[in-house]
Amino acid sequence: MPSFTFSIMPDSLNILFVDDDADRYRAFARKKRPQDRLVYVETVESALDMLRSEVFDIVFLDHDLGEGNLEGKDLVKYICAQQMPLDCIFIIHSMNSVGGMNMKNMLSDCGYTALYWSGAWKKSYGVKDSSFYFGGIQ
Repeated sequence: MPSFTFSIMPDSLNILFVDDDADRYRAFARKKRPQDRLVYVETVESALDMLRSEVFDIVFLDHDLGEGNLEGKDLVKYICAQQMPLDCIFIIHSMNSVGGMNMKNMLSDCGYTALYWSGAWKKSYGVKDSSFYFGGIQ
């Protein structure tokens, strides 16, 4: 798995986590540093509200956000179409590899910094085998 680090790690990070799976969020939240702020939303509409009202350093975004809901790709399409002034890193964490890579590529093509985090949830959200931790995206 590739390694990602900030060249200068900020004292704290403001992180938006967009996912319909509360268990995944809880597993993820256990890995954050105490000084980092982690905001959890489950829908595209809630994510847009947060992105319009706050500044985030990192946005973790799932592709599939529950049956009958808008999906992460819809959020990406909107961000790109509106050319939202967002200075953050997008990390797509979907188990849907095709959808996740499409979202990453769309964001990158629109000039945003985006990564696809593949295989992130292989062990029932245990995150134990992942090389990600909140202390520097590694």
